[in-house]
Amino acid sequence: MPVNAAKAAAGRAVPAHPAANPTPPGTTRRPSSPPLLDGPTHHLAAYRDLLLAWNERFNLTAVTNPAEVERRLFRDALRLLPAIDDVAAHAGDHDQVGHGDGAATRPTRHSELAKHRLPSSCPPRQPERRARDTLDRSDPRSCCLVDVGSGAGFPGLVLKIARPALDVTLVEATAKKVHFLRHVIAELGLDGVSAIHARAEELGRDPAHRARYDLATARAVAALPALLELCVPLLRVGGHALFPKSATLDAELADGERAAPLVGARILSHDLLPAQEDDLVTRLVIAIKIAQTPSRYPRRSGISAKELLGRAQT
Repeated sequence: MPVNAAKAAAGRAVPAHPAANPTPPGTTRRPSSPPLLDGPTHHLAAYRDLLLAWNERFNLTAVTNPAEVERRLFRDALRLLPAIDDVAAHAGDHDQVGHGDGAATRPTRHSELAKHRLPSSCPPRQPERRARDTLDRSDPRSCCLVDVGSGAGFPGLVLKIARPALDVTLVEATAKKVHFLRHVIAELGLDGVSAIHARAEELGRDPAHRARYDLATARAVAALPALLELCVPLLRVGGHALFPKSATLDAELADGERAAPLVGARILSHDLLPAQEDDLVTRLVIAIKIAQTPSRYPRRSGISAKELLGRAQT
């Protein structure tokens, strides 16, 4: 199973930042879970250092301690990898995605989606060389991920570094953050990734991006109904949306269950992510697109957050 394989993968720790606090004398440092990387680990270290350097001039993140960047930003993003690998391996064929034994053994209820699935075709880019340090988990360059509200690149840019074969589009509405993302991409020499200065509402109505992606991620940018309205239009039928949320999700999940069918989606799971003692408690909501999104969605900028889908008049 992809999940078990990912958990068993041997990784290497991110090289320490020079400013990282040493372990106090007489204490034992608890080892962190290794990043499950296909790409070079030095990319994460360079990314961390660029983030901290730029953060001294621009407000990119409230996390300023090198160890906390690795724990709260990098490791939290890397915890999505088992679900990402499952979706990449089974996209369009199965309803049995997620993480954990229960998710992996659910009966398939949407295998008919395979006949509706469009050939994967990522939004066009300039010709670029193929990464050589790629582990082919499914079909390289055919699995397209869009990260909505990417901010300083979380989780989308971390996922790209961990899975070089993913074709990743980072969507961010703040110009200085887009400038930072483009700088990191250029400095690290990453292929198959771009940062777009746009709002998701605009992109969801752009034929070059609407219904073009296999995967959508969004981290802490809006309530679940708004996330569904912003992200599902970007997915092709059979695509999946992955939303890391807090553990206290019941009320928001009920709203999301009502909103999902309005944009052609269904929520598959909302399981807790495996965690170490010092990890944030995170529940991963996974939704699948089962029908074309009506043309009226997404609504114009700001409406999705002010008038939550499922509550507003539709």
